Amino acid sequence: MSDVIAELLPVFVLIVIGWGVRAAGIVTAEGFGWVNRFGYFVLYPAFLFNLSSNADLQAGEAGRFILGLLLGFAVMFAVALAMKPIFFRDEGPAFTSVLQGSVRWNGFVLLAAAPALYGAAGPHLIGIAFGPLVLVVNFVCVLVLARWGANGANSARAIFDQIVANPLILGCGAGLLAQLF
Repeated sequence: MSDVIAELLPVFVLIVIGWGVRAAGIVTAEGFGWVNRFGYFVLYPAFLFNLSSNADLQAGEAGRFILGLLLGFAVMFAVALAMKPIFFRDEGPAFTSVLQGSVRWNGFVLLAAAPALYGAAGPHLIGIAFGPLVLVVNFVCVLVLARWGANGANSARAIFDQIVANPLILGCGAGLLAQLF
């Protein structure tokens, strides 16, 4: 257990440093907004590209591992979708938040803990999981947001535009495509 805590400690230290920098007024809320945009539109897609393009999707049990992850996602998606008419009949935007909370996972924490949890195979397993799963989860979440979000984009063109503009989909998709070549 102490190995897992040691692996996760840097994540929490960064959170505390960020909070301290913001609380001290060293960086404004607007400055943090720009940092977040840079991370979301540049750093995270580059990270996902690197991780998914270098993962060995042909190794041993990779296909069954990915299938298990995608089936788990599909079950959670189906359960959340089945709850919409019961709990969120006329509340599309609220439903999108519940659905995303149901199917999204915090991969950064898992990535940090992978070596302690799974040894040398940890980063390899995470690489296999990230590309296909992040791609599918973000694709589905964009579709759900387009359909039931506050700015509902109901035309096929508007939905397509949102999918091809999503940096996480682009990073994973490009990484998986790079594997083919």
